[in-house]
Amino acid sequence: MKFDLLFPNVKDGFQNRQYPVIVYCINDPSGSCQICGDKTHWIEFSGECHICSSECYNQFWKNYFKAYNRASKRDDELRAV
Repeated sequence: MKFDLLFPNVKDGFQNRQYPVIVYCINDPSGSCQICGDKTHWIEFSGECHICSSECYNQFWKNYFKAYNRASKRDDELRAV
C-alpha cells in the first residue's frame, strides 16, 4: 500500500514504528521511488533513497540482502584462494 494512503495527512518529518527508517520529507523535492519509479516524498534513510509503498520497501530490502549475500559469498571464495 502506498505510504501516502497508509499515512494520510502527515507532517514533515513523520515517522512510523512499523517502518522506522522511512520518513516523510515534504521539504525534500519529490523523488522517484527506487523500486517502481513513482514520484514520492517518502525517504528510506538506510538506503538513502525514495520509497513509495510497503511493497517497494519490502522489495528494496529483498534486493539489498540478495546483493549482500552475493558479495559475502564472493568474499568467502576470495579468502579461500
